Amino acid sequence: RIRGLYLVIATLAAQFILNFVFVHWQSVTNGDVGLTVQPATIFGYALNNETRAYYLILFCVVLFTFFTLNVIRSRVGRAFIAVRERDRTAEVLGVEIVWYKLIAFALGSFYAGVAGGLLAYFNQFVNPEQFGLLLSVFFLSAVIVGGMGSVLGAILGAVFMTLLPE
Repeated sequence: RIRGLYLVIATLAAQFILNFVFVHWQSVTNGDVGLTVQPATIFGYALNNETRAYYLILFCVVLFTFFTLNVIRSRVGRAFIAVRERDRTAEVLGVEIVWYKLIAFALGSFYAGVAGGLLAYFNQFVNPEQFGLLLSVFFLSAVIVGGMGSVLGAILGAVFMTLLPE
């Protein structure tokens, strides 16, 4: 239910608190040392090199991109757009703002969780220090550069921000 600057502050606070918890929860995360992840296997086929993991990641990206495009074309997607543009107007028109913000948060969390799992299998290592403030700034920059509210823009923004330092 928070917006604007308060949402930014709450998000940053959550990031620092969760980072502290993950670093100091030795029994689960192994602290600063991190965890080694065994290569993924799909139907007995080991994804033990970068090329095999790349094709799994590419498949997931294509699958989730099509899913996102279909969500945007649905009633839920139109409600997302209405809430993004003018949440008070959408509420007057009968859109349950809290419900659709919760759905958007859950969908974004699902995508982030799948991406984190794929990253862990790709790197075969997970450490809480990998996910610092600069990574959050990178993601925000990619969304801003690509254009908010556009699936193609998000992809092009991520590609641009990844290739820019190179």
